[in-house]
Amino acid sequence: MSTSPSAPPPTQGYERPYYGSGLSPVPLPSIELIVFLLVWFVVGLVTLVADGREGVSPPQFVTASVALAVGFMIARGLAKLGKVSEGQ
Repeated sequence: MSTSPSAPPPTQGYERPYYGSGLSPVPLPSIELIVFLLVWFVVGLVTLVADGREGVSPPQFVTASVALAVGFMIARGLAKLGKVSEGQ
């Protein structure tokens, strides 16, 4: 009774797929974050260019930043609430 030789272990080469290092992928930024940063950048740019005359003064920029941050947190909360209510 003869036994057939066992197959050699697989080797790493070009014909074998590469599955990565096992690290999780980096999550993409949310649309709320992108809009927040874009609007915050525009308001900051207007503050710098207008130099306080008929534009946005530095105290108004701080107020606008706080309002944008609050809006961002509310938007993220609503997005997460929607995911929870869907059961995801």
